[in-house]
Amino acid sequence: MDNSSLNRIFGYTISSTGLTSMNNSPFNVPNNAGVDTQMDIDPTSSFLYAMDTASPTQPIDAFAIGTGGALTPITETLQVPSSPSLGIQQISVDPSGKFLFAVYGGAHEVWTYSIAPAGGTNPGTLTLVTRMRLRSDTSLINAQLLSGGTTAVQFTPQALYVTNSGSSNVSQFSIAPSTGTLTSLASPLGVGNQPEGIAVLPDNSFAYVAYFMAGGLATFSITNDVLSSVGQPVNTGLGPSSLVIDLSGSFLYNVNQGDSDIWEYPIGSGMLSTGTKQQATDAAPVFVTTEPTGQFVYTANSGAGTINTFAITLPGGGLHSSGASVGAGGPSPSTNWIAIDPSGRFLYSTSIHANALSEFLITTGSGLPTANSNPYLPVGPASDSGAGSVVVEPTGKFVYASNQLLNQIYAFAIDPATGLLSAAQGSLSGGAVANTGTSPVALAVDISGQFLYCVNSGSNDINIYTINLADGSLTPVGTSTVPTGGTTPVGIALSGTIQ
Repeated sequence: MDNSSLNRIFGYTISSTGLTSMNNSPFNVPNNAGVDTQMDIDPTSSFLYAMDTASPTQPIDAFAIGTGGALTPITETLQVPSSPSLGIQQISVDPSGKFLFAVYGGAHEVWTYSIAPAGGTNPGTLTLVTRMRLRSDTSLINAQLLSGGTTAVQFTPQALYVTNSGSSNVSQFSIAPSTGTLTSLASPLGVGNQPEGIAVLPDNSFAYVAYFMAGGLATFSITNDVLSSVGQPVNTGLGPSSLVIDLSGSFLYNVNQGDSDIWEYPIGSGMLSTGTKQQATDAAPVFVTTEPTGQFVYTANSGAGTINTFAITLPGGGLHSSGASVGAGGPSPSTNWIAIDPSGRFLYSTSIHANALSEFLITTGSGLPTANSNPYLPVGPASDSGAGSVVVEPTGKFVYASNQLLNQIYAFAIDPATGLLSAAQGSLSGGAVANTGTSPVALAVDISGQFLYCVNSGSNDINIYTINLADGSLTPVGTSTVPTGGTTPVGIALSGTIQ
């Protein structure tokens, strides 16, 4: 029981005769703040969490539950929205006791925190795992969180899609949730001329493919993980090369390498409306991505060796520049890929010619990247080139980057406080953690964070690895690679479910 005006929580034991006040009740609230009406206890009855709108910098108070129900405040530093106006609205603990979900109404976001288990390091403390932007009013989410449940939240990989630029088709595979292995769903689906970028809606109902040579963007419905073409492709600019969908599932963004610009397409019931040019980018954008808050879009511009930042205007859509572009690190930068950690604080990019993995801090408010104190690291031996695709696994502990010329993957540990990277030395040549097929061009991690997939454009196949979160090492799944069934694969997209 709570009392906001007294900044205390009252505790009672329940018996057949009624309620009896606990020893040492009422219990003080940290930060001398006020507890609101909503609290939740983890399934093991080890921790209590209370919503606290009186403390915008610490809106969730955590307590360890001791003998007889006594509460002891847990000291922690919680990541929260930057503005007090984006206040907390609801909290709920997952029935497995592994996660706490918080709705920040003003931000139109649901934040997921992992709960440190009892008996481990800093038990009961909350660590941000991910942030999800909502399409609609957060009251719908409130009702769902309040309903509770008995089944733990499960993050389950579902399907994998690869665009084959050389053979102009798309490969389709189902993912075995327990092993990560791939099973072909159907023969590669013939599509438009030179498909490259591919993206899947968050609800796994539709996929979109960009045709680099044809200058078109096609829509595919998804039934039982199999793609089917629907409608006619919509126009793009010259040389569409990469796609990303905003976290609300409302808009798709496409960069055009030939025109050096970014377009936006409203998504209505899965089908795309006519796109419009939103902003010019620096020369030759080849990659576009969003970040975990759903507020910003970033483009990697290979011709200029820079990164552009654009803010998303919601709910109506539209992009506006957040400021001047930033240059990538390395002696001859040509920014090709971007990855952002799950907290939305750190950005990493690779430059193939410089063989550099650049390190940036993301500025709160503007979203602009600024070079970290160590600007970049080589991907493999510094004397080589070839830094390729880069990805951050969902817990935010490790970054993985491929080297296209050495046919290897390298791992880097993330300092959670600073975002700085340190090479996780593997046992292979040059300190790599995995060998790949020829010319690894795309990396992706499944929604559960268990498996890493590598697409190889030179050998026309896919490598599968399990991820060891203790040291960042990778273990190959099976004894051979999986053929894509097409030639020159370049793009990858994965689907999965959260239940």
